[in-house]
Amino acid sequence: GDLTGEIHWGGVGVLNAQQADPASDLRAGLDVSSDAGATGELLFLMPMSAPVKLQSLRLEAPSADAAPTRVRLFANQKDLDVDDAAGGVAATQEFTPSWSAAQGKDGVATVLEVNFLKFQNLAFLAVYLGRTEEEDAEAPIVVRGLRLTGRN
Repeated sequence: GDLTGEIHWGGVGVLNAQQADPASDLRAGLDVSSDAGATGELLFLMPMSAPVKLQSLRLEAPSADAAPTRVRLFANQKDLDVDDAAGGVAATQEFTPSWSAAQGKDGVATVLEVNFLKFQNLAFLAVYLGRTEEEDAEAPIVVRGLRLTGRN
């Protein structure tokens, strides 16, 4: 089921975001974008209220142009910065998402099915969103939804 209620929202951190309170914006389904003066990368640091078993991650973006083309997930790794998450540290799992029209709303969406065995006792999830190296790394990334699915 939906794990949104299992996230300890008061402890969520977002690195490289333009918004003043990106964790609240993300929870409310508002746009969260990377800082225009920085690289097109976002890093979400998400503590859980209690350990969960993650099965999938759903991301939404306002358009395919603004959507990340590279997603790296880190299970139970709290001390990451953007450089670590971009490639300095091995990810638990990495994706090159395929985006399609979001059902019933504007924008695009993707569902990333994780390797269930690697995300069994998840107390903390770091989600890196970026671009592949061939693309314009400076272009801002924008997401407007991030939903975790699994079991508690």
